Amino acid sequence: MFLNIPNILTISRVILIPIIILLSFGSTPLSKYVILVIFIYCGISDFFDGYIARKLNKTTVIGKLMDPIADKLLTTSILLILINVKVITSLFFIAALIIILRELFISGLREFLSSLGEDLPVNNSGKLKTAIQFISLGTLLFGYASNFETALQIGNLLLCIAAILTLFSGLIYLRNGLIIIKKK
Repeated sequence: MFLNIPNILTISRVILIPIIILLSFGSTPLSKYVILVIFIYCGISDFFDGYIARKLNKTTVIGKLMDPIADKLLTTSILLILINVKVITSLFFIAALIIILRELFISGLREFLSSLGEDLPVNNSGKLKTAIQFISLGTLLFGYASNFETALQIGNLLLCIAAILTLFSGLIYLRNGLIIIKKK
């Protein structure tokens, strides 16, 4: 079934991403806080759509397709916005770039494996990376909206931790993907 609660939550995240992007062009305090609130909603709904789908056995092909796409679009959009408004600069830009490039690489790997009829399942290191990444981005968005320097520093530190976890989980996915490819 296409329209179930997990799919609706996932699709709502995809629909909200262009709104976040449009709001980022108006750098008013209100627009900054609205972006933060939408991002928090997206993080919470990402958790609940997966939880509900597994708990109620409501996983669907659409959900399996759209959930990672929604996550990658949201993460990349927020990172690019924070780079554009100069919240993420210098060495922290490298951390953001690592996260974006890993997202693209894993998407390509998954697409390739899919063409072989194989799946690359999510692992716990990827889930931990996503959690730290979302906390980092939320903290950076809060610091941006409130001009709270400490939040920006904590958010950038968490971004570096997320980048390290990104590399680690990316290597695990690569190893798992190569194992699948060798079996073929």
